[in-house]
Amino acid sequence: LVLAEHAARHGEVDESRKALERLATALRRQRDGAYAEEAERLAWSERGPTGDAVTELAQTVRSNGAS
Repeated sequence: LVLAEHAARHGEVDESRKALERLATALRRQRDGAYAEEAERLAWSERGPTGDAVTELAQTVRSNGAS
């Protein structure tokens, strides 16, 4: 989560995509499929992940027990 947030805030699209893909993999291992799908959707959105969208996902995931 931290890597995805940092990369998105700093406009590092490629790094943000990679971090979100890793997050999706970790979420699937925890059986959080809906959040994993959202992370992948953000990662591969045409314009790239935005800082606001990644922050929103991170807050949602954290509020449900992930770090």
